[in-house]
Amino acid sequence: EVLANDYGLLEFAASYGADLGGLPGTIYLDYVVNHEATSAGDTGYQVGIGIGKVGEPGTWSLDLNYRDLEADAVFATFADSSFTGGGTNGEGWKFSGKVQLSRNLQAAFACFINRIDPGGEAMDYHRLHVDLSIFEGQCNYWLKLGLIQFLASLKCLTITLHRRS
Repeated sequence: EVLANDYGLLEFAASYGADLGGLPGTIYLDYVVNHEATSAGDTGYQVGIGIGKVGEPGTWSLDLNYRDLEADAVFATFADSSFTGGGTNGEGWKFSGKVQLSRNLQAAFACFINRIDPGGEAMDYHRLHVDLSIFEGQCNYWLKLGLIQFLASLKCLTITLHRRS
């Protein structure tokens, strides 16, 4: 299969950290352009702000960002799979947060309020992730609940492949 465009990406990212009322804060920007695209939809950007940092029990963080990723800005396979359901040609907001409940227990959420194909048939896309993570030694266990998908995964899982002859 032949792709409609080649992908030669030029990316610029910047962030600035500062103390915001006794909490760590960050303002950030990410910009990408596909200089080998033959279409006009060759650009993407993300701008956001974060506050707080999880670590010790009782600590928390919040993050808010806006993204616009045009159809041929990046190779769609490598785009965020939760933003617009994966792929490119979308824009919208992501609001997320985490709280460290105890030394081994962390709760998190991510809310996506996006629009797919904003210049064409425009379809709203909303997704909510709620995660509960348990850390024990070298193993991490996740319980992920989502408005679109339900996923339970075990990160410290051993997979054995057998070869039949």
